[in-house]
Amino acid sequence: MDKGERDKLLFKAEQDELNSNMVEA
Repeated sequence: MDKGERDKLLFKAEQDELNSNMVEA
């Protein structure tokens, strides 16, 4: 897995976490 792919996955995971936090609030 190259660095770009890894960054994209990390970014997506971060966004998903933010989204679930907002839904719970």
